[in-house]
Formats: sequence, structure tokens, C-alpha cells
Amino acid sequence: MARATRRFVAARGRSRGAHHPGATNDEIARTCYLSINSVKSYIRSAYRKMGVERRSQAVLWGVQNGMEPTVARS
Repeated sequence: MARATRRFVAARGRSRGAHHPGATNDEIARTCYLSINSVKSYIRSAYRKMGVERRSQAVLWGVQNGMEPTVARS
């Protein structure tokens, strides 16, 4: 795993619960101590691996692959 990816995963693990579902890229960047460009790059890479182009498609992909939301939105 690349050093930057390990850093992102570690930061993401530390920040669980620190940002809510639906957080913006900027909120994720601030919470994980990453640049906004790093967050965008990681998200684009994840989208490519999932075969999607938009966040809404990624959410649907996640639900279809057993990643149910942990917090109900009101």
C-alpha cells in the first residue's frame, strides 16, 4: 500500500464519527488532515475501482455490496 494511501486510511480510521455521512470533500480533508486535492484523488481512484462516476452511484454501489449506512438521516 502506498504511503499516502496508508496515511489516508489511518487518518480515516482515527476520524470515524468525526464527520457525518454526506460530509463534503473539504470537511473530509480538514478532518483527516489532508489536502483537498488528496481527498479528490482518493475519491476518483475509489470511483474507478467501483466503476462509477458520481457520489450517488458510489453510495448505491456500497449499499448493493453490503455497506449499509450506520446512521439514519432525518
